[in-house]
Amino acid sequence: VIQNAAATVSITDNDALALSLVASTPDSAESAGSATFKLSASGVTSTEQSFQVAFQTSDGSALQVGSGQGDYEARSGSVAVTGSATSRVSVNNLAAILVTLNDDQVNEDDESFSASISVANAPAGVSVQTSSASVRILDDDALSLTLQSSALREDGGTGAAGCR
Repeated sequence: VIQNAAATVSITDNDALALSLVASTPDSAESAGSATFKLSASGVTSTEQSFQVAFQTSDGSALQVGSGQGDYEARSGSVAVTGSATSRVSVNNLAAILVTLNDDQVNEDDESFSASISVANAPAGVSVQTSSASVRILDDDALSLTLQSSALREDGGTGAAGCR
């Protein structure tokens, strides 16, 4: 028989919110004009604090548009995530990051670039699960050959032709 028993219970808040970056269009035709990365969250947290998620694109075999030819427009910036948005169990689309593709009319191999995210001073329970994603730009330009000159023999012998 227990009489006048008391107990103390401690509850540890171990909820977590995991941020991920995915390529919505992982294979994008050069002529599509853009590729999209999606910032999403899964899990749950009780934080009411807002925080910033920084993002930036990086060259792979695809190069950012600069002084010469390039394959995509570099992007960087941040997305504000409010405390009320992070209290949900799953948020599939916190933000979309749109990257402009350069339809350069140059026949080349398919090329890729990536984007990455980071969170500085994240509230407790907020982490980055997938910090980067890649997009492959599918080249859709045809190879063309132009005959510059020719010197062919009529008697069936060999000759030469120049192409460019």
